[in-house]
Amino acid sequence: MATHIPTVDLSCFGPGGSVEDQKAAAVKLHDACSRFGFVNLRGIGISSQRLDDAFAYSKRLFDLPLEDKLRAPHPPEAMPHRGYSHAGMEKVYSKAERDADAASNGTGEALRKTEDHKESFEIGSEKNDFQPNIYLPDSIYPGFKQDGLRIYHDFHQAGCRILDALCMSLKLDPEETARLKQLHSGQNNQLRLLHYPPIETQKLKSEVIGRMPPHQDWSSFTFLFQDSVGGLELQDPGTKEYLRSIPEQGTCILNVGDMLMRYSNGIYPSAMHRVTLPPSTVQDMESDTITKGRYAIPYFFAPDHEALVEPMSSLCKGSGHLNYEAVRWCDYGEYMSRHMYKGTQEVSVEAN
Repeated sequence: MATHIPTVDLSCFGPGGSVEDQKAAAVKLHDACSRFGFVNLRGIGISSQRLDDAFAYSKRLFDLPLEDKLRAPHPPEAMPHRGYSHAGMEKVYSKAERDADAASNGTGEALRKTEDHKESFEIGSEKNDFQPNIYLPDSIYPGFKQDGLRIYHDFHQAGCRILDALCMSLKLDPEETARLKQLHSGQNNQLRLLHYPPIETQKLKSEVIGRMPPHQDWSSFTFLFQDSVGGLELQDPGTKEYLRSIPEQGTCILNVGDMLMRYSNGIYPSAMHRVTLPPSTVQDMESDTITKGRYAIPYFFAPDHEALVEPMSSLCKGSGHLNYEAVRWCDYGEYMSRHMYKGTQEVSVEAN
């Protein structure tokens, strides 16, 4: 039984890396992704200074008064998925939960029983006409757009390196590799800034409120950097045991999403993960036991909006059939996101 999450160094996929080293790293990546659907990554091309700048940018954003953050509000509906979402506005759920709600002709209310106590800000590509960005004005946060797009670009470049490694790990032929890259132009990727405010520990333990419930991402893959607080857990698909993601400087966690699971014909499972009580982060504050706040920056690497997602033909030869039907990303995304946002919600600026 695995007790830790394996780590793979992808620095060899950067300038000067040898094909021999790339192949060795690709084997390790395949072993981890096929076994777990997730892996720790190092050497993806984001410098420690750029990463520090990204977290400083995020902290400065979330330290703003609520009324200032609401100057770049996420729309009441799920799409476009851009701008600021206050705590309790977005609700995350698994595909199994979404399917069950749809089968019972539900309205989504059953999916929102437990509030997700987090705030977030979403930034995407300037080339995405379907989901235009929403920025804070310079009067509130000078340079917010410029700095945010620089971070987005850094993470996009890192995602391209990861995609190179994943293509090699799956042993895709040159034509399939080119096709998969073409389907991932970056137009539909998403940078997410996440802040989990401090909260009474008992509320988390009793599940009156949550941080992030078990779910899978519907990107092709997600890579995430987190601060030292911790709390992210990923489920071993074999044992169903949750493994803690231990924060480590310069290391991110990569998790396979629903789209890569489909492209790989199920060779790489989509990783179930959650954010729960972090280890050793409980402190006493005015006689109340408080769980510390947490910051994380995930980047969702997704197929283009209209992309058709279906298993790569070379990955169907062993099983002899396709495990997944073709689906357009936009249709899948619309189905999954339908109840993530409730519509118009009242929010008090005193809540911050």
